[in-house]
Amino acid sequence: MIGNREACPPSARVARCAVKGIKNVSGVSCHISASIQLLFHGLPGLAARVMELSDVCAPFAPISSPPFSTERGEFVRQLGLLFKSLGKWEGESSGISVAADPLSLFDALPASLDYRNVGDSAVALRVILVTIREGMNDMRAPVRDSAFSPVYKVIDGVLATLSESLLGGTTVQRIEGSKRMVVQDGDGRETEKIVTRSKPEKECPLSVPLLLPVQGHRSLLSALASVTVEPQSIAGYDWDSIEEYIETESLVERRDESSSSSSGESTDGDGTSLSSDISTSSSSDDSSEEDEGKGFGVWRTKKYSAMKRLPSNLLLQLRRSEYRSGRIHWLSNPIAIPAEIIVAPYFGDCADSGDCEYRYMLAGAIVHVDIPLKGSDEDAGHYIAYIKADDHLPRSDGDCEGLVMENLKSQLASSCAIDDVQKRHWVEVDDETTKRVVAPVTKQSLDSDNETCVQRHVLNILSGRYVKKARHGGTKLRGSKYATVLLYSRT
Repeated sequence: MIGNREACPPSARVARCAVKGIKNVSGVSCHISASIQLLFHGLPGLAARVMELSDVCAPFAPISSPPFSTERGEFVRQLGLLFKSLGKWEGESSGISVAADPLSLFDALPASLDYRNVGDSAVALRVILVTIREGMNDMRAPVRDSAFSPVYKVIDGVLATLSESLLGGTTVQRIEGSKRMVVQDGDGRETEKIVTRSKPEKECPLSVPLLLPVQGHRSLLSALASVTVEPQSIAGYDWDSIEEYIETESLVERRDESSSSSSGESTDGDGTSLSSDISTSSSSDDSSEEDEGKGFGVWRTKKYSAMKRLPSNLLLQLRRSEYRSGRIHWLSNPIAIPAEIIVAPYFGDCADSGDCEYRYMLAGAIVHVDIPLKGSDEDAGHYIAYIKADDHLPRSDGDCEGLVMENLKSQLASSCAIDDVQKRHWVEVDDETTKRVVAPVTKQSLDSDNETCVQRHVLNILSGRYVKKARHGGTKLRGSKYATVLLYSRT
């Protein structure tokens, strides 16, 4: 293991897991299964609403038939049934539960998500969430009939919970561009000016999941700041097609070549410093513009974003792949993953946003596993989920029915409901196989706290710092694990 030399008590190696897996019915459906596990365990309120929908819609099943006639609504009903199966402990004397069968749900998947082909877990998550929202809107579309009032009430509950838990976040964005120009007056004297344009500020939905870069960043917090605080360059932005904008001009004193190239900023007519964020950029596109006419007449445009309103959960996607030489290459660069995020630094204006001291705890992740192929420089890939499971998940002795209740009220009232992410234990879910996460024991001191040690071990895995040895054909190979999707829940 790399990056963690603290020891764990031997008791950390003894763990029992009662989380149910999902059958990999096609051999390549791991990206969908891992996404479902993350939603079920990481968003118990939403899972409960979806399960309640499957109950109240049972008399009208399948929903793809009248009176609702919506295939997306039928997908949501099937998702609720799979959630109920994941929460139903079917333990045997050995204490091992039978993995849930997702085939009915997979047959109802939208065309953009195919369980028979390899895919990306972040795409699967996005498709599932959008289909839940659109499926509920489809079911709300028909004229309301009093006979369906219980169904409509649950539909409204699903949409409200989905918005509050994930899709209700917003950001404030503005776009600004500038270009340098040389103009001549009536006497033929040249004057340099900077033309600046800005679009009106607007509030936009927060992307779910929010895509964060890995390249060039050593920590998740740095990557988060790069898309929520730092301006982002926009190549090829067509200002001529924009009808509404504010334009200003400022004259710049002409300087010789050496002085202009050594300065990172210029001044306007009243001596105010012009931000180098707009006039310069480190991107390769801008460097080529400098070579051609020192950037004159070329728009340099940047987007500024700040969080405005946040949902109760943050779903973050790490850009772990890039397309090079005709194929996709996975990026296993280590990037530090924190157990907690305080989002105040990423708000644009705390006064407008209210209480900015929101704290989010890591609640789950989807992890990509590189599987080295013998005799090839390429890796095969596999997705697994790391989730935090509550103490009251069902065990073979039937001490609790787990997350799944007959209706939302009993689920929320039950001690089985997950209401504190800090009280859960880490579980690795690999298709049908589930196991409590334990940290390796080293020869160092055994004084470390058990839960702290396991948490540190999980963060190392998610960060990409933990490399696991594997065997293939009698030859030792090394495979990497690293998070591609992270779920944080507000505390």
